[in-house]
Amino acid sequence: MTREKIEEALRLGDIKLERPNARDPTFLDDIRLGLHMAQMVETPGEEVDLQKPSQLVSAGHVTPSTHFLPARTYYFLSEEKLSLSGEYAALIQTRSKFARLGIELAGSSLFVIPGFGLTVPTHLVLETRFDRPTVGLSPEKALGYLLIFKVDPVEVSRKDYAARLP
Repeated sequence: MTREKIEEALRLGDIKLERPNARDPTFLDDIRLGLHMAQMVETPGEEVDLQKPSQLVSAGHVTPSTHFLPARTYYFLSEEKLSLSGEYAALIQTRSKFARLGIELAGSSLFVIPGFGLTVPTHLVLETRFDRPTVGLSPEKALGYLLIFKVDPVEVSRKDYAARLP
């Protein structure tokens, strides 16, 4: 969708995008909505138990001096909180200028389903990997973006996606 259509959906409440201090969404161009990293999160414990629901806990905030190691997945909450009605879906993508530096922002979770955050606008979890040691990230940099698509209306779940976040 274009910026004009996204802004119309925001005005109508079909899409909600909240940022701290009531800042406006960051449009990188006419179709890409910028995503910013905020809080780091992690799954507690050394062992994964697939019989138990996973719960993310806070692991601190990103600062320009935070060091990230290669070949490890880090989890971040997006600064933005998102809500989509049943007529919209989105894709999370890494900006190419950061992808060329060996940063992958979306891991396995690229698709944001219709109805995401409908109960309450919710942070996206950004599954991030670095190919080499990296420093200098800051919440002001949009490392990724959302592409929003209008889809055929679907019945959506009232699942509270925010309940899994710290």
